[in-house]
Amino acid sequence: MPLVAIGRCRQDLSWLANEPDAWIWHGIGEDETAPAVKKLNDLNEDGNWHPFGYQNFVELLDDPDAPCELFNKIYLRGGAKSMAQFWRK
Repeated sequence: MPLVAIGRCRQDLSWLANEPDAWIWHGIGEDETAPAVKKLNDLNEDGNWHPFGYQNFVELLDDPDAPCELFNKIYLRGGAKSMAQFWRK
């Protein structure tokens, strides 16, 4: 059965990079995601890919061109086009 760590639970990053099959976290900004994934890959010792995911509360606005805004690193609000761009990044 796969083990997915949800949250940090005061675990060391090396544990999160090696023990669970995946890790889901919240409260991470878009500019922090790539460095966090790189750090996890650098700390990985078993050579297996351990997916990283993050959770946001999402408010999809009626205007598809409305800019995407992230509040408190957890609440994401915007139009469909900007959200798609946000997630691609």
